Amino acid sequence: MRGEIKAFNKVLVYKWSPKCRSKFCLSLNLLQNICDELGIELFVVVEYYDLFLMEKSYHIKSPILGINTSYYKSNLTSKYSKRFYNDLTNKKYVSKDYNRLFYFENGNFIKTIHSIEN
Repeated sequence: MRGEIKAFNKVLVYKWSPKCRSKFCLSLNLLQNICDELGIELFVVVEYYDLFLMEKSYHIKSPILGINTSYYKSNLTSKYSKRFYNDLTNKKYVSKDYNRLFYFENGNFIKTIHSIEN
């Protein structure tokens, strides 16, 4: 995924949990619209597979990506997610609900964002 991120000036990676109801969980369509307005490429990474919600049609440009659980040698969401985001950002990832947005510029991880207003 880091290769795809390097291809764009500004990238937002969204950690999507299909059944999340927290105020930090965002509509994929709304997030894509905001990214389009700001000139940011959006990548959505699903935390876990939900057949019903994955079959819905979302108006996003890139396909929804999944984490390779075989590569991370775990089927536990908390384990493979933490390992994936450590690799993605090259930083220690602390899993919290508000750490769902990861912002990159020119292929470099800049920061996590906990609110779309930021």
